[in-house]
Amino acid sequence: VPFPTMVALLCMWFGISLPLVYLGYYFGFRKQPYDNPVRTNQIPRQIPEQRWYMNKFVGILMAGILPFGAMFIELFFIFSVSI
Repeated sequence: VPFPTMVALLCMWFGISLPLVYLGYYFGFRKQPYDNPVRTNQIPRQIPEQRWYMNKFVGILMAGILPFGAMFIELFFIFSVSI
């Protein structure tokens, strides 16, 4: 990365992003907290039995297998092309 580009990025960060962060912090801190529009019920509701696909273990497997499978298939087609 050329040095002038790095300097330009730093100037944009210090000149635009950093002041906006502190401005948002200032106005957000001064804002009054929200009041709940309804009263909560004191009697807790029963949680129904979850389906098999809502299990934590199934979610963890799907979060890993689906992206891996998509990348594997794409890379398989890319590497199987003969030059």
